[in-house]
Amino acid sequence: TVRHLPSKRGHSITLQIGEPALIAKQTSLPVISDFRRSDIASGGQGAPLSPILHEKLFRSNDKWRAIVNIGGIANITLLPPYHSRKKPLASDCGPGNMAIDKAMSRLFKMPYDKNGLIALNGKARTDIVDDVFSMPFFSAKLPKSTGRELFGDNFYNLVFDRMSSADPADIVSTFSEITSTGIARFIKCYSIKIDEIYLCGGGAKNKYIVSRLETLFPNTKIKSTSALGFDPDYLEAVLWAYLGFCFVKQIPINSSHFTGAKKQYIPGKICLP
Repeated sequence: TVRHLPSKRGHSITLQIGEPALIAKQTSLPVISDFRRSDIASGGQGAPLSPILHEKLFRSNDKWRAIVNIGGIANITLLPPYHSRKKPLASDCGPGNMAIDKAMSRLFKMPYDKNGLIALNGKARTDIVDDVFSMPFFSAKLPKSTGRELFGDNFYNLVFDRMSSADPADIVSTFSEITSTGIARFIKCYSIKIDEIYLCGGGAKNKYIVSRLETLFPNTKIKSTSALGFDPDYLEAVLWAYLGFCFVKQIPINSSHFTGAKKQYIPGKICLP
């Protein structure tokens, strides 16, 4: 996603790199794509879409679960058990790996903080973390989604300028704490109970984030989605395969609790070879 401008007034814009017509010609296969635009056309924000799959795969008969997808942006799906009157809900909850990766690239010439070890060796600036959560995004009503427009370079520079003389590990730790706090705040705000938290995406391997969530939710089982039979690295790929399946079988999607879509829709469009 290179551009994502959500709106609650029906004018959301999203742009993803990749030309399905070219892929169709080069592979001699039909290609189904543009799932986010299908959602926008139905009145949604086009994100997050992963909760559609999370509900399908992971809703339990007796457990209150949170599925936390930590990619560039972090999003959360809250899944009450089937017997509950509560409905599933989901939202982007703030930055995921985006700012952490940028800090690692600029300060350590590394693409990411492997296993969160740099963050674990630093000390987060809690005053800066607290200030970040005064941003309007965090108090905005659901549904909401976000992207690099809000948590990209400008956000990174805003935090970095306040820590330019700090130990580099402290800077990485501070960005990692922002991600961890955003996840915890969302779960505590919107879930009346939580029994299990399952992590997926690249951030599922970040031991700093995992350890912070274990501290903030001491009586909650915290694992990656591999405990449920799905590799956290590939769960998002499974999402696109599932949405493609729904297109082929003409199965309508209901994302109203996740993206704000006003009606059900068949996801995607097709390019023939």
